[in-house]
Amino acid sequence: MRKLILVLAGMAVLPLYSSCGILDSGASVRISLPTMSFDFSFDLADIRSAIKDRTGYDLSSLETIPEQIDIKDTFELTTAPYKQDLTDQEKLKAYIEAGHVKSVRIKFVRYTIVGNTLNYDVPVIELFVGEYAITNIDQTVKVAEIPKIEIGFIGDGEVQFVDGGRDTLTTQLMKLKFALMGMTKLLIDTDINRAVPDGLISGKVEFGLEFTVDPL
Repeated sequence: MRKLILVLAGMAVLPLYSSCGILDSGASVRISLPTMSFDFSFDLADIRSAIKDRTGYDLSSLETIPEQIDIKDTFELTTAPYKQDLTDQEKLKAYIEAGHVKSVRIKFVRYTIVGNTLNYDVPVIELFVGEYAITNIDQTVKVAEIPKIEIGFIGDGEVQFVDGGRDTLTTQLMKLKFALMGMTKLLIDTDINRAVPDGLISGKVEFGLEFTVDPL
């Protein structure tokens, strides 16, 4: 490791850099990883299929649910698990192998909706985290939400952590291998709206992480 030299300017101490990151005042190294992106999409064609399975009615060629059909049901749509292995990160590899990883800080978690042709509002998109080997959402814990998305909305914002969600996500991140999933629930109530569910929404959730490690 290169020799450290403190440079004083009045009472200010300039930040110091190692070859891999920023050295803090306790001689630990702070390493920011490249932004991670979890892409997601929900297709309301899946709700039409579920309606057919539950009622026997095929609505795929219709725009309006016929008057003789009454539906009042909530339908869940989930993403496939997005699996991330941080042990593959070049900046961290040597520190992981040496057992020098101390902590992780979540700098930001933000979302972007890049496409939206839905004919229904999305009340909320829930975000879940679990172990790397998960296969379904029952094996995860809810950590955050993307707030209501209205018909036609395209844009971005910060996700909203649920109580304890940031701590739960941080704990899972420290295991260095984890999986994320998304879910939304849509109420179809023909007393309120007879539009046949249609369209697709797509977006991404981006994570900014900074690890603190002991020098090698």
